[in-house]
Amino acid sequence: MEPTHVIFTGLVRNLDLFIKSLEDFSKLRSENMIGDIIFSTWVGEIDKYDGLRNTLEKYDCHLVESEPPAKSIGFIWHQMKSLYLGLEQVEDNLYCLKTRPDLYIKPEFIRKLIGNTDDLNINLPNEQEPIFEKKIWIPYFEITKPFYMSDECFWGKAVDLKKLVNFDASYDVLYDINCGIAHIRRFIHPFVERTPILREYLKYAAYSGHFTPFRFEILEYNLKSDFYLCCLAAYYKILHNYFRIESDYVQEQFVFRYNLLNPTVPLNEDEFISNFTPEKAWHPKGGNIHAHNETWLNNLFNHEMQPDDYLDRLYKYIDGPEKHFMDLKEELETYKSFMGDYIKSKGLIKPIPQEPSLTERIIRRLVYTITRQVPTS
Repeated sequence: MEPTHVIFTGLVRNLDLFIKSLEDFSKLRSENMIGDIIFSTWVGEIDKYDGLRNTLEKYDCHLVESEPPAKSIGFIWHQMKSLYLGLEQVEDNLYCLKTRPDLYIKPEFIRKLIGNTDDLNINLPNEQEPIFEKKIWIPYFEITKPFYMSDECFWGKAVDLKKLVNFDASYDVLYDINCGIAHIRRFIHPFVERTPILREYLKYAAYSGHFTPFRFEILEYNLKSDFYLCCLAAYYKILHNYFRIESDYVQEQFVFRYNLLNPTVPLNEDEFISNFTPEKAWHPKGGNIHAHNETWLNNLFNHEMQPDDYLDRLYKYIDGPEKHFMDLKEELETYKSFMGDYIKSKGLIKPIPQEPSLTERIIRRLVYTITRQVPTS
């Protein structure tokens, strides 16, 4: 097994977590599980922290410093550029873990994750040429909003991770994606050209009302639409074919703000529609509903779920949603008209969240500091 290379990207934010991660990855390197350790960040970031440059040298961490790009929604250009420059240091055929300095992953989880690459093989029907060479691991995905997938850390072959980097500004000017835009534009991009309905999803159905009072009202309407179910089917099929989803190998295996990556609200794994409810939301205000492993998805594709009317309609589109898209033109026109009027009536013309104020950022940091501690072992 070739060792996995590690790329940290972005700002330090939490020095103690970063140093703990460097220490643990260094130990894993002595086990030949980890290869190069790379930190892709911005000019001036290292020198904000006394002694950090020496610490990086101590752990033989390769430093890539560059000028930050212009500010963008969700700081997406920062995310893309730092990963792009980090991946330039890794050969295409090698495996790579993208992570961040303020995220800690237990070594036990790392060992199990990268210790077996056999289940990363991609098998597509009809001898179709795969978009990735191997599946990419992510910790979780949102089940109701296509391509709102975990981007805090992910692992795969460098040649495939490079396809998750793009500098396409059309996501800002053509579509009203709102919550999750930085996640969605990363993961949907490799698949848009091959799956035409994804472009229609971005145009008309990407606004979901997350973090608004209308989140589940919008979801309820969406579930009545075959156009929306067709979009879900395309999303689930891509997840099933191209991604490995797992974040519950080890209890509390991640330390990250808001406890985001650790499973807290499990899905009903043999049911479909019962999971599309406020009770299943990880974040009660946001309405995010997460799957932290592949069991629910596998049950869906293996037809091992309890039947319901919504599931019966979804199955019409599971076997190749793109084939059915032309049959949904009238449905799409109805959907466009309703959602356009609905969003205007609710005053959601500009739904993209503003950057948090300084006070909000200070409160978030205090909450994080109080509730999360750096692991001691």
